Amino acid sequence: MVALGALAAAWSITAATEKAPVAVAARDVPVGQVISERDLVFVEAAGLPESGFPQGGAEEVVGRRTAVPLREGTPVPAGALSDGEWPRAGRAVVAASLPEAAVPAGAQMGTQVQVVLTGAAEPVADADEGEDGEGEGAGGAVPGRVHALRTGAGPGGDETLVHLNVSEEDAPAVASAASSQSLRLAVVSGLPAVESEEEGEQK
Repeated sequence: MVALGALAAAWSITAATEKAPVAVAARDVPVGQVISERDLVFVEAAGLPESGFPQGGAEEVVGRRTAVPLREGTPVPAGALSDGEWPRAGRAVVAASLPEAAVPAGAQMGTQVQVVLTGAAEPVADADEGEDGEGEGAGGAVPGRVHALRTGAGPGGDETLVHLNVSEEDAPAVASAASSQSLRLAVVSGLPAVESEEEGEQK
């Protein structure tokens, strides 16, 4: 709420023009999720480019999918919305309940990771067919991105539930490793890599 208040205050000092309701993320929303009313708050804002932000209220945002992760307290630009299917062809989302020690502290929604398979399961994708030109399968690891993450998900509150966006071909091996607790994550970039599901590009 502090972030939203600061955002509203900043917008209030823009030029005195006609105001319009602008959607702001009320919480973190992962890529591909259908946006509901509870994911948003609306603030009256002026001075924002009409082409860059939906300004018709909830009907222009609710019910559409996110094309990129939305961060709590930030306005929702038109480019962050999609009407397409998700995950896109060739991709899959796999859920894994992991001990806290298996998830790096820097991992968060949108972070690019290497999914390391430490057991018998091996990735099946060809090494030269990775997304965005990344090799897959080298060294028993496959590239992916954190779709969503929730800590304290285990009975004792010491596990992390992670949803991983990986190649469709690698999904069975990743799911098998997750079921046997033979999976670890490694952050491979200094900053979270946010992927557009519409274009398959990093933003």
